[in-house]
Amino acid sequence: MNPQAPEHGQTEPSKNGAAVLVIDDTPAIRTLISRILRAEGYSVSCVEGGAQALAVVKTETFIPQIALIDLTMPEQNGLDVANALQAHLPNLRAGIMSGFDRDDTLRAYGLNTDELAFLAKPFSRNQLLSFVDELSL
Repeated sequence: MNPQAPEHGQTEPSKNGAAVLVIDDTPAIRTLISRILRAEGYSVSCVEGGAQALAVVKTETFIPQIALIDLTMPEQNGLDVANALQAHLPNLRAGIMSGFDRDDTLRAYGLNTDELAFLAKPFSRNQLLSFVDELSL
């Protein structure tokens, strides 16, 4: 296990009190997000898919306030993962990440701009931190 990118069940104290669950099937993305957020004092747990995320939430090994979820993953899309997580944690703030265009994504899933917190990949450190800050509000 990479000590720079804790997997589920591992947390660190958070300066701002926010715990972030990162759900992405790409290990490099999980590692990058984890390093950036941990450096800013967030507690971070990373998993590669929806089933793992639900297991973490159901077993209460990590209770996130924020979830950053990849839109396209092999077993389940990010919107379904967000809905399933929010069924267990109604106050969870979910943000979707994707390499696809925001407007195309909204149209494809029949959503409006108020229904989807969206971060386009690739993103900069500052874009990621701004996105997480917005979800923290």
